[in-house]
Amino acid sequence: EPNLGSSGDGSFVTGTSQTLAGGTYEYDDYDITGGAQITYSGDVTIRVDGRCRINGTVQTTGFAADITIECRRLELIWGDPQSTDYRISTTGQGADIELVALESANIGGLGSPFSRGRITSADGRVEIGVTTPPANSSLSIAHTDVTAANHTVELNSGGALNLTDTIVDGANGTQLFCKAGSNGTALNMLDDAYVRAGSGEDILIEAETGDIELFRLAAVQALDAQCTLKAYQGKVLVTGGSEVTSSVMGGVEIAAQKLVAVSSAGKVETDDGGIHLRSSTNNVLVQDASGAGTVVSANGNILCEGGGSVGFELSGASTISTAGDITIRAPAGEIYAAGLTAPTGILRINADDSAYTSGTVVGGQIIVTTDGNANLDGTVTALGPLSVTCTSRMDVLGAIEADGPLVLTGGDSITIDSASVTTADVTGQASGSILIETHFAVGTINADGATIRSGTSDLSSGDVSLLVSGGGAAGPTSIDAFIAPKSIRARIKDGKPEKSFLTISGTLDTGTLGTVAAGVCKFDFGTASIGGDLVAKGRAFQLVTDDATLRLIPPRAGNSKTKLSFRVKRDLTGIVQADSNLLIRFTQGVIDAPCTVDLTNFQFKQGRSPGALSDPNVFPVSCRAGVRGGGRDSLTLKLFFPTIGVAPGTAPDVTVGFGNSYSVTVAGAEFGGPSRERFTAKRPDSAPAVSKATLDYRRELLTVSIRNVDLGTFAAGDTVPVTIALTLGPDQRAVDVVLARKGSNLVY
Repeated sequence: EPNLGSSGDGSFVTGTSQTLAGGTYEYDDYDITGGAQITYSGDVTIRVDGRCRINGTVQTTGFAADITIECRRLELIWGDPQSTDYRISTTGQGADIELVALESANIGGLGSPFSRGRITSADGRVEIGVTTPPANSSLSIAHTDVTAANHTVELNSGGALNLTDTIVDGANGTQLFCKAGSNGTALNMLDDAYVRAGSGEDILIEAETGDIELFRLAAVQALDAQCTLKAYQGKVLVTGGSEVTSSVMGGVEIAAQKLVAVSSAGKVETDDGGIHLRSSTNNVLVQDASGAGTVVSANGNILCEGGGSVGFELSGASTISTAGDITIRAPAGEIYAAGLTAPTGILRINADDSAYTSGTVVGGQIIVTTDGNANLDGTVTALGPLSVTCTSRMDVLGAIEADGPLVLTGGDSITIDSASVTTADVTGQASGSILIETHFAVGTINADGATIRSGTSDLSSGDVSLLVSGGGAAGPTSIDAFIAPKSIRARIKDGKPEKSFLTISGTLDTGTLGTVAAGVCKFDFGTASIGGDLVAKGRAFQLVTDDATLRLIPPRAGNSKTKLSFRVKRDLTGIVQADSNLLIRFTQGVIDAPCTVDLTNFQFKQGRSPGALSDPNVFPVSCRAGVRGGGRDSLTLKLFFPTIGVAPGTAPDVTVGFGNSYSVTVAGAEFGGPSRERFTAKRPDSAPAVSKATLDYRRELLTVSIRNVDLGTFAAGDTVPVTIALTLGPDQRAVDVVLARKGSNLVY
């Protein structure tokens, strides 16, 4: 709240340039006219109970000679005569500018014709604010350069914040904060409005209850730093040729509760930094409306996720491209994608409902998973493996090509009429294989007039297989390689962001894809990543950079469980959020081990953060299978199963599958009522071989002991690949791991 003073000095009205002493002045009104220049000889505080209207200049030149104006209404007029240098300025060392209005501030938007004005501090900070939020209150700045040559610029509005043809530049960082105006738009940037910060300094733009809109060639530019736009209860629009960019290693995060849209020639761009576009309850929209929207990074990873019934839409001539990875997620809806390009990275599309592709989609590796239909139109090209998995219908309407292997798995019918599914021609090796498979009981593969061909090779062409497996709807997609975090902790130090840190400990399971080895790898955390060569250090492998260390310790027993620890100390602004999801991923060769976890207050602990982990959706904590034969096999298993964070009123039917032939189901009714969100069944009639099963929703842990059964046959050798499946009511999950053979036991 501004101090409006006592009005003891009456009114100040002048059109004459003059020099006045520093000090504190308290006026009814303050009015400078005709371009007059008022110079204060020292630090000055001007308090105005009414209107502060300046059509001229207020300045200081001395050491630490701050300018502070506190008023009810602020008006800065850059008008006639146009030859005048209109400004509020300090030139002395350590001299700040603070302009605070109680009700409204209109800077540069009054008078005609317009001149350009300046609010500038040569060696101090600049703060401009409107403190109260009446329905029509706002902070409006037009035709003005707001600069802090060696410090920060902060703009705060209790109502709306409007920037028109204005440059906002804080050498040590720029922050804009506002609440919603009367029309629901909290922040407008238009007509070449430009927000930037010095090299290595972050930009933060926040709207508490309204929207953020950039249009008519507005721009937000960070230089080797993080650029963040957040609308906590509204939407963010980047349209009309506007841009949000960050150079070198800087990243961009745009987050909104509602719509996030990049359209009408809008652009989001980085060099090597990541891009994260996120809508909590609506969709991320990159569309061609009066000009294509563009989301592009030279080498950074791009993540788009929307929580609406349509979670993501990329249409028309709009594009999303990078040499890094692209991940598109719709945890509650559909995905419509055209123009995705990640030629040297991994392209992931994950929809809770259906996924539709069109136009040109390119990835170094492509992974598509949906819990509905998959509709593949246009051209889909993978310069490596490609897999598409859906639980319902799959339609291939265009051309799919991959280096291979190429796998299409549907739960219902798969239609490839008049389309093409091929792997690339190669020399010096076998060409990639093709597998097209449906699991539905009455599933079909329709391939009338289709081209399904593995590539030619001077050695051998890959296999082509079309399988109708039957046996009911498609089972769960089995996880093969994952990260299971045990503990995650981050700390963001506002005063010294370079001392912020993130630590992760847990398990890297490489599944059936191989083992960790010395050589090139990549580790992603949030919107950042490290990469380079893993180097052997005794039994361990390490990747060390200037600010991060990844350490992996393979098991002595020979199973697929590798101990993982990671620590990074650097500025994590925009990379790790206090209450948001964190994506973690390890890749090396064919090994691709992901994890997605929601942090609470920058933390996660396995078994103490129900509802936080979403990927992987099941994994073993421990497993011991006694394989003796003759009906004397046993199984003791602990499975972690992430939940939505709330226990049901009654237990579901629980089915555990182990290997290729054994499964057992415990009826939900035999678990009895919950005790502290835990259900227990002892020697249930529905599964007499189960001595005890405990379903603990608080710890997200299933513990089961089974005796005197036949688990089936397993591969010979010291390492044994096994699929472990879990079904909770209609919810099916599965994971592929490798167990170590110890005598007659298989151990994880």
